[in-house]
Amino acid sequence: MRLMFRTHTLLPLLAAAFSILPLKAAYAALSGTAEVEYIKYDAERNGSRELEATSFRHNYSVNYNTVGSFIGGRLGGYKGMIGYEWGAFDTELVTPGETFNPSMSSGNLLYSGEFLLDPRELPLRLSMHSRDTLRNSFVKDTVSAANASGGLINPGVMTDINNTGTNIESGATLRFGVKNGMTNGYNAIFRHVPLLLLDYKDVVRKNMNGQSRIDTRLKRLAFVSLNKKDNWFHYRLTRYTDNLSPLMSYSLTQVQLGTVDEKLERRWIEFTNWIKVSTDVQFTKRVEQSKLPAESYDVNLFVTATRKNWELRNFNSFTRSFDHNTQKVYLDRNVPIFLNGVWGRATDWSVRLSTQDTTERPPDAAVTESRDLIASYRINTFNRSNFTLGHTASVEHYTNLGVKTLVLSGNLQTASTRKFSDSYRMAAAYSVMRFDTENNGGAQTNLSHDITGNVSYLSPSRRISLNLIEQFKMADGVSTTNGQTTLFASSSFTESSASTKRAQTASTGYKRMSSTFKADWTPEERVQVGGYVAQEMFMEDEREAEQSWTMQAYARYNKERLSANLTATYIDRSGPANTASRDFRGTVNAGYYMNKDVTFGLRASYINTSTSGSSVTNMDMAQSLSYRYMTLSGGPRRLLEASEEFSYTRNAAASGSPLSRKRLTLGLSYYPWANLFVSNRLSYAWGDADSQTDLLYNGSIGISYAKLQASLDYSYGTREAKNDNRKESRLAANMKKFF
Repeated sequence: MRLMFRTHTLLPLLAAAFSILPLKAAYAALSGTAEVEYIKYDAERNGSRELEATSFRHNYSVNYNTVGSFIGGRLGGYKGMIGYEWGAFDTELVTPGETFNPSMSSGNLLYSGEFLLDPRELPLRLSMHSRDTLRNSFVKDTVSAANASGGLINPGVMTDINNTGTNIESGATLRFGVKNGMTNGYNAIFRHVPLLLLDYKDVVRKNMNGQSRIDTRLKRLAFVSLNKKDNWFHYRLTRYTDNLSPLMSYSLTQVQLGTVDEKLERRWIEFTNWIKVSTDVQFTKRVEQSKLPAESYDVNLFVTATRKNWELRNFNSFTRSFDHNTQKVYLDRNVPIFLNGVWGRATDWSVRLSTQDTTERPPDAAVTESRDLIASYRINTFNRSNFTLGHTASVEHYTNLGVKTLVLSGNLQTASTRKFSDSYRMAAAYSVMRFDTENNGGAQTNLSHDITGNVSYLSPSRRISLNLIEQFKMADGVSTTNGQTTLFASSSFTESSASTKRAQTASTGYKRMSSTFKADWTPEERVQVGGYVAQEMFMEDEREAEQSWTMQAYARYNKERLSANLTATYIDRSGPANTASRDFRGTVNAGYYMNKDVTFGLRASYINTSTSGSSVTNMDMAQSLSYRYMTLSGGPRRLLEASEEFSYTRNAAASGSPLSRKRLTLGLSYYPWANLFVSNRLSYAWGDADSQTDLLYNGSIGISYAKLQASLDYSYGTREAKNDNRKESRLAANMKKFF
């Protein structure tokens, strides 16, 4: 096809359009940025220089923007931007015996043009655009020399530039046809002209300088025509070229006819006042580099029918594909039918019937076929009585590669309504499922039963809530579900069994019983206390029974200036050898707001785990305090901010001595003027591991205006340990100017 034109022809077309139309510039401006940054980093370990790094980065850009309209916007308008960006960095990394110099520069032409021709009185709309606005992106510390293990301060030096090269996106869309509201006498004749749409897109990606090289081009052309009412004709052509990996190049041709509009949204035709139909046919041809084409046909026929008491939905699809390289034919037929409705005022129902057949025909091998048949129904009744009654049943038969699987399931459930009681809720359910699998090696069967019951109480004041849940599940036979001891199957059959995972190893039958009691008490607004107790027992054939107890209590308080959340959990497990364990977990999160400027926070956690006679304890605590002082001089603004945080961690195992770690962090920020800030941060950590102590200081000063931003940052850190004595420093200065 010669319909695709090159990207560089789009800009002259835009210029020609600008020259013949009366323009009215509503906005035009020149802008730009200049940014420089200098970084110096030094690291010393055990008295020897480990890394010395310096990095200088500068980046500049200038842009000219304009926005205008044609005849006050009656014919459309335009937007334009043209500019240039250039950036570079020079980095030197010196390590013992080796020097790295990852330096690079990049210059990009930036532009963006949008053109819209949209006469209000004519059935024509033309929009065109072309842009390349991807700017330089500097990357830090990607070289291994800049990533020393166990460091206190990240070097943060430049090592690469991303998003360089050419990134051009161009396109044009022409729409010719009747617009909404066009009822004037002289343009009414256009109602007899079919709607036409021509859309073109061209994307060029080329970057030969960075670490990730790319050189690709994607061209897409779409032609859409409305033949009659909602019958649309589509022709789409896509060409993708990869100059670095030619085998990834391909071309794609698609022809589609049916009730799919220019936005690829499905349209529905009213066959009668209660039946709607939507259908389409599509042909696709894909040609890859050095390969024969692959072709496919897709046919869709969708039907919906809606009456007063029931609704039907049917989505039929057929696919046939043929690969000229492998001479393989693939067929897929899918016919699902969904019915749902109501029967009287207290009963609703739904039915699903579906069949899916797939066939794969290689030229010199046996034909592979699979079939999935599903039938299910659901009935909910007595919706206006004291107790509702629901029933579901499903059957699925799946055949694939000589393996036949039959799944039968049923469910019966009931629940109380508010007509029975406003305070008490009761519910119960019974489910049964059977798996039968046949193959050349024999047959396997699994039968499972599941019984659940739930009783809950909610006091008239809504302050006390009690809930009791009982569950019993039993399975017999061989389970083949992804190696799990419990068989989980899709009782609703929302997915075909083709997607169900099968186990590689079988497990025997089992019984599982669980009881859970929950209680919640809300003595007053924003105060809540509660918890639960759960007991579970699992018995599997030829194995010792397993049992677990879980107890949890919690308290939440969120009122006025104090908020607190406390949780404690205890878990006791017993069973076969080396599986018994006891866990205790406690967490505390609290915050106190003395006023709008002073905040106190506390968080703590305690975890103790005992398994097979060994015990591990982990403790973590942190306390924080923040203060803010506002000034009213020249208007309310922050003047001073101070923060303090102390943290403590302790890990203790039975096989070794406990290890603890403490850290104290102090921070202070001062804003003498609205656009000037000075901040300092000091962190000191000490602990038992090799008597290690860490000291880290950070200081910054900077200004921030609408057109100017600048800052100076200095960091210094030391570590004193048995085998790792370190000294690190980092100085960074940067400035960014807007104009």
